[in-house]
Amino acid sequence: LTMASSILYLSLFSTVGVTMRAFIGRFFGGDCESNAEGQPIDDWMWPVSHKICVTASGTTAQYGGALFIDLPANMIGSFIMGFMTGHSADWPAIPCLAYDHPLQYEQGLHVGIKT
Repeated sequence: LTMASSILYLSLFSTVGVTMRAFIGRFFGGDCESNAEGQPIDDWMWPVSHKICVTASGTTAQYGGALFIDLPANMIGSFIMGFMTGHSADWPAIPCLAYDHPLQYEQGLHVGIKT
């Protein structure tokens, strides 16, 4: 059961992580560029994200975008993984929860979040 739950959690968190990484990349600058046909990207996310433009892919001549396009997603992911990593054996697996919280014993969840 432990191996099956670990595989389930890894699969779930990898899918969620890749999806969130794509949306974060678009939100912070991906919508400032054009699509393959040279047209601006225009969908449900565009009204909110097309004016942020803090990142760039490095292949365009867009205005703004001093940061690499994956930097915001890398920063958020590193924060989450660091937050879930205990500093010593005395710390609980999820530091923001109490020692006796039921999620402290879900090792598959810990592996999924830390990966």
